[in-house]
Amino acid sequence: DGHANRCSVIPLRGRPDVDIVYRKDFDSSDFSEMTLLHPDGEIRTIRPDEHILLVDSNWTQAKRTYNRLSRKYPSMKRIALHGVKSAYPWKGPGCPENSLASVEALYTVTWLIGQPDESLLAHYYFRGPFLKSFVNLGESNGRIIP
Repeated sequence: DGHANRCSVIPLRGRPDVDIVYRKDFDSSDFSEMTLLHPDGEIRTIRPDEHILLVDSNWTQAKRTYNRLSRKYPSMKRIALHGVKSAYPWKGPGCPENSLASVEALYTVTWLIGQPDESLLAHYYFRGPFLKSFVNLGESNGRIIP
């Protein structure tokens, strides 16, 4: 559908390198060994073998999910992505300054670990403008320097 092409991870279903957990399976899933991609997380190097948990939803739902994860996994590591500009044109209320569309965040993680995977953006409507934003970025120790 049109929304999936705009910013969602829905077109990534079935990829061997992406696990999608649906809301109905959330409570029975084990995320204890994962690092949460979170707007208030630490800015640090991402290891290539690190398992990243990305919450794909609007910001209101994401906040609820972050709270549930904090209660279930109080010591879960959190990382943030700063210095990347989203190409997605609409930002809703309560949307953090450093917010990215889900597919943008996934691509950014692969770029930071030195294995950029543009196929993640194959169905993303704003792919071209987003990739152009990477041209002028510097990278140091896996961190984006604005």
